[in-house]
Amino acid sequence: MKTGLHKNIPFKDYLALPYISNSYLGKLAECPASVKIERVDTPSMILGRAAHTLILEGLNIFSQQYAKAPDIDKRTKEGRAALMVSLLENEGKILLSADDFQKIIEIREAVLAHPFAKKLLAENITEQTIIWEDRESGLTCKGRPDAIPAKDKYTLIDLKTTADASVEGFTRSIAKYGYARQAAFYIDGYGAASQNYIDSFVFIAVETTPPYMVGCYLLDYEFMGLGRNEYRRLLTLEKNCREAGEYPHYLNDGLTQIFKPRWL
Repeated sequence: MKTGLHKNIPFKDYLALPYISNSYLGKLAECPASVKIERVDTPSMILGRAAHTLILEGLNIFSQQYAKAPDIDKRTKEGRAALMVSLLENEGKILLSADDFQKIIEIREAVLAHPFAKKLLAENITEQTIIWEDRESGLTCKGRPDAIPAKDKYTLIDLKTTADASVEGFTRSIAKYGYARQAAFYIDGYGAASQNYIDSFVFIAVETTPPYMVGCYLLDYEFMGLGRNEYRRLLTLEKNCREAGEYPHYLNDGLTQIFKPRWL
C-alpha cells in the first residue's frame, strides 16, 4: 500500500497491514521475542476498543461490530441455548455483556458532555490510517490516530479509557504504557505521510467507572522528546533484529547489577 493518509480502512484490515505500529514497538520494548507471540485481548482492551468505536465512528459502525449479549445464566441449559441463538443472530460481531454495553453508552455520554473534548472531536477527522517510511531506519510504519487535523487544525488527538483520569493518575499511565512514544510516533508519521507538520498531541482520558471523569491533556515538548527517543531506539532495534535474523528473548546481553531500591 502507498504511503500517505488513507480513509475507510476497517480496523481489522489495518491490523493486517504488515508494517511497524506503536503497539508492535510496545511489545519490542518488553523483549524482541515477544513480537512473535500473538496477544489475546483482555476484557479491558475489548471495552476500550468498543468505546472508541461508538465515540469516534458512531452508532452505525458500532452496531455492525458489537451487540449486547442476552442477560442469561450460562450455567443453565436454557441460558446456554439462548446464548447460542444470540451468537447465531449476531454472527461476526463481538458480544458485550449488558453491563459493559450500558457502560460504553455512559462513557460516550461523559466524553460528549465535556465541552473541550466534544469540541476537539467535532473539529477533526476520525479513524484515518497513516502509512509512512521512516527515513532513518528505512522501515515502513503505520498509525491510526483517533483524530487527525481537519483544515487549519494542528493537533493529533487520542482517546484513552483509563482507571484514573486525574492529572497525576494519567501522567503515570503515560509513563507506564508508552503513550509519549505513541504521540511522537504518530506526530512524526503524520508529518511524513501528509507533509503537513504539526507539533501537538492531546489525550482525552475517560475513566471506565462512574461518574466517568474526563480530562483533556496536552503533552509537553520534553515528554514528547522522551517518547521520540524511545521510538527511535526501538526502530533501530527492529532493524538490527531483522538484519541479524534473530529476535532474542532478552533486552541486555551483558550483566546488570541490581541496586537496593530507596523504598526498601
